[in-house]
Amino acid sequence: MSAPLPLYQRRKQLRVLSVVLFLVGLFSLTQFPQHAHRTYVSENALMPGSARVDYSSKDLEAAARTTHDFIQFQKTIKHLSGDLPSWSRSCAEWIVSRLQDLNCDLDPRIFSYNVSLAGRQETRYQVYAVLKAPKADGTESIALTTRWHWHHKEAANGVSGLGLLVSILGHLRTSRWMAKDIIVLISDTDQGVRSWLDKYHAPHTYASSDDDDVFPRAGSIQAAINFDLPATSTFDQITLSLEGYNGQLPNLDLTNTIVRVARVEGLNTDHKMSLIAHPAPYPFLSSPYLPDELTTPMMTTLFTFMINQAKGVPTGPHGAFNTYHIDAVTVGVSPGTSYNSVMIGRLAVGTLRSLNNLLERLHQSFYFYVLCSPTHYLSIGEYMIPFGLLVAPLLVEFLCLVFVFADTQVTRPRDIAEAHMLKREGKTVTQGEHSMRQLPALLSVVCGLLFLALGLALYVLPLFARRLLSGVGVLVMEATLFPVGYIPFGYEIEFFLIYVILGAIAVRLLGSATRALLGDLPIDPSSFKLGIMIPVAVFIPCMSLLNFSFCTMAAAIVAPVYSFLGPSYNHKQRLMQALALLIVSPPALLMAISYFGNTNVPALMDAILDQHLLYRSLAYPFLTLVYIPLHLAACRLISLSPYEHSPTKKDK
Repeated sequence: MSAPLPLYQRRKQLRVLSVVLFLVGLFSLTQFPQHAHRTYVSENALMPGSARVDYSSKDLEAAARTTHDFIQFQKTIKHLSGDLPSWSRSCAEWIVSRLQDLNCDLDPRIFSYNVSLAGRQETRYQVYAVLKAPKADGTESIALTTRWHWHHKEAANGVSGLGLLVSILGHLRTSRWMAKDIIVLISDTDQGVRSWLDKYHAPHTYASSDDDDVFPRAGSIQAAINFDLPATSTFDQITLSLEGYNGQLPNLDLTNTIVRVARVEGLNTDHKMSLIAHPAPYPFLSSPYLPDELTTPMMTTLFTFMINQAKGVPTGPHGAFNTYHIDAVTVGVSPGTSYNSVMIGRLAVGTLRSLNNLLERLHQSFYFYVLCSPTHYLSIGEYMIPFGLLVAPLLVEFLCLVFVFADTQVTRPRDIAEAHMLKREGKTVTQGEHSMRQLPALLSVVCGLLFLALGLALYVLPLFARRLLSGVGVLVMEATLFPVGYIPFGYEIEFFLIYVILGAIAVRLLGSATRALLGDLPIDPSSFKLGIMIPVAVFIPCMSLLNFSFCTMAAAIVAPVYSFLGPSYNHKQRLMQALALLIVSPPALLMAISYFGNTNVPALMDAILDQHLLYRSLAYPFLTLVYIPLHLAACRLISLSPYEHSPTKKDK
């Protein structure tokens, strides 16, 4: 029986298998809606919709009255619109006076915080209050939040988030069923919610409330609901926003509870509840050029959900609660005439009654899932299978390189040929000769890892400059690119040229370091590729547990191109590899993202850095630590000479 072929000789068959697995993974993603499950409530204590909700049209009238009065007040202080701190202070004082008129034990307070705008600090103000529950011991609470807006138009009997929360407090002041305190936070920015949470959980680090000696608290926050409502009296659809910092999601039971309560209140949750905000954030998902199978409502919802999660930017103020492991969602509406706004009030009170039943934090249901609609989900045990298929080419190639590197001495054709030749001559290969043959492979891995040092520099320097110079770095970048701002694709052309020039210099310097390290020894391409693939082979699988959507998109870009690159004698093959690298180059990807995002490359780069600093999103570390070094090293890899790729060429 003939001996099995060595692993390096079976790489062609393994690559064919990798391509098949990758295509199956892509196809599996499109089949998510067909295999999604109906959601269900795992925590029995919630009992959504089992209690009677007595929020009535009388409470809605109080909400509409508060909304109208606040809009009229905003008109009286319109002269302060240019002085945002004074305007914010005036609005906060009006809200405090309104809460005091409820004649209940609220103790509303104004909390001030600083906002960074273009390198300067501005003070803003927000209002918070705690409604003590008659049956509570002060150890648990539920948070309700909203933002006040500058309303340019007012609908008749319109209800805003501010009006809704004030009416809910007025409704709850006589309720006897509450077993948890209710925290109400009304702010004008998302950063205000984050600052308040920092103060609430770490009081010793802040001194920004008007009366810092008394900061009302209500114990551990079990869940939070943010309401983002325009001043309208009717709506067509309820929208749920779930994504938090770096794509973190709340416990699925919180979403399921809201959906079940809405269904009990008469909302058609299959058609009148959505995960897509209005207007749709990604119109290209409904492009007529896409196949009909990819533009169905569930597919559009799935892709929107995954893009929002991949961005790592919270889709509402609820995202700030994720940092303290508090389950939170944002409830919004899309304009229309299908339902009266009283349903939103009943939904809010009904959800509060369900959360009030909790005996412990939500933990029974999933934290890792994807949604095709508010009522259909796939858990981590199902969506990780297509991800594994997508990343299969990368991992198979990486493992092949590992085994080839480990078997350098005995499995290479040149070693086998020389061993047979020496055997016929009655000689043997000494261990010293083997060691000399293994040294280039080891040093080639080190040379590949040198590109990781470039990635570390790319990661650290912008962060250091941003912290040191604040907004100055952004102004310098915009000033540098300003002369080409009026040229079609001027930003993109200049950015591409800058990348090519700096990339060529970096590759040149690293090439000099490689020659200094190897001396006269040739670069071993397989070992060099192993060195450059270590960061990406570690980053994508590991980070998929934190942000599945981002790593799925990264694998879809990296795996089909970088897994099959290598030096070649065939000039046409080299040209095809260079073209593939050009298509998936960092400038090309950033240009494509900026095009679909209706922005320019400098603004996109600045947003990526800000999102990493504020929300710990993965785009910036992946781009700097992994992708740019990988791309530059791949350009170096395909430029290796045939002699470096196969030292046995001269022997033929």
